[in-house]
Amino acid sequence: MPSEPFLAPDARHFVTADFCAKDCDNQVAVWRIEPNGLRKESTWVPAASWSDVSVTWKGADTIALEYSVPNDAHPRTLLRNLADPSWKRTSP
Repeated sequence: MPSEPFLAPDARHFVTADFCAKDCDNQVAVWRIEPNGLRKESTWVPAASWSDVSVTWKGADTIALEYSVPNDAHPRTLLRNLADPSWKRTSP
């Protein structure tokens, strides 16, 4: 796992946020728990550089990302709905 997983309310998915200055994917990933293992279901990459990212679920279909941007000391929060078309779906 690229970062600590956070389990979804449905207990069938979890999300990871892998952000750092070096050797990270710098993306949010939603994973599906299947009987024979795990599968990355979709990913999302922000347009700007982020750091200090944490993620929580806000219901079954929305995640909240708390993050920092360079040269700004104030943390920000972004809600991302999993149905948003900007998520990149991985192949089945």
